[in-house]
Amino acid sequence: MNKEYNSTIIYTSHYMEEIETLCDNIFILDLGKEVAYGSKEELKRMVKSDKVIKIKAQGELEELMFDIKKLSTIRGVEIKGEELKIIANEKITLNELFNEISKHKVEVKNIGIEEPTLEEVFLTLTGKKLRDKEE
Repeated sequence: MNKEYNSTIIYTSHYMEEIETLCDNIFILDLGKEVAYGSKEELKRMVKSDKVIKIKAQGELEELMFDIKKLSTIRGVEIKGEELKIIANEKITLNELFNEISKHKVEVKNIGIEEPTLEEVFLTLTGKKLRDKEE
């Protein structure tokens, strides 16, 4: 509708899932003041921080987790079933990770890197959760 009539629609919400689906450009306000403005992608790049890497695999996951934790770029690793969730700083390379995986009897079925959500962007930029009460 807004493109057809060359207009702007202002939509306010605390539900970031809706914002992410409906909006092209986003203002983040904190106590009535603009904290950030941009597309979803631009806002997510602003908070470029840790990467969350999820690996679905079978095999010696406990041993792999122990060795991955030793890498200097790793902040944390946890196992849930057949999935390793790795939190690493932005300097990690997939080569570094694959080199460690290749040392173990592990069959990788899937690997993915999660982007930050808009809620994580909001939290990083304002220091507040969406449902925190003002004090």
